[in-house]
Amino acid sequence: MKFNYEPLDGKLFGKSGTIHPPLFQFVNTKIAKGVRTKQYQIDVYGAETPNRYWLCECKYTQTRMGINQIKKLERAAKAFQQEAADEGRKRPEVILWAICTGGFTQAVHKYVAKKKDFYLSDYDGINGIFAAYGGNYKIPFFS
Repeated sequence: MKFNYEPLDGKLFGKSGTIHPPLFQFVNTKIAKGVRTKQYQIDVYGAETPNRYWLCECKYTQTRMGINQIKKLERAAKAFQQEAADEGRKRPEVILWAICTGGFTQAVHKYVAKKKDFYLSDYDGINGIFAAYGGNYKIPFFS
């Protein structure tokens, strides 16, 4: 499955309208640490351009993701940006994407609704994205 700016229903990403996920130059995991920041594990990061990245937090759980995990992802993004600045590179632009099969708390939905470049995909969202690219497999749901 590769994104390539195809139009997808924003509801798959917790937004209204249409989202055009980019074709990433590369995708990997990353440990981010600025000189004066804590160290953070970034589950997935994808480079859209040399200075624009999508950072993802992924949880396969029945439990809804809460605001603390969302704020931790934001701190990881700041560490990622600070790491670049500490190395003398331009501070990268980041898009945040939280994926959780258990969904998200109301506090998370309210908090992220105000943020343009922050996406949320729950069980239905991630399976919908997979189906949009021809996947005929659904992530198993906890019983």
